Amino acid sequence: MQALDVETIGVPADATPAFLGFTMSGHSLGWAVLTTTAEPPA
Repeated sequence: MQALDVETIGVPADATPAFLGFTMSGHSLGWAVLTTTAEPPA
């Protein structure tokens, strides 16, 4: 997940992931990684 400094970055829905990442990089305030863990039932 990323926090951006703008409400929209104006990337079309059919844009490539590379173009989206490039466009987002200039507006990034921060980012986070969510990690899930699980344990087998006892």
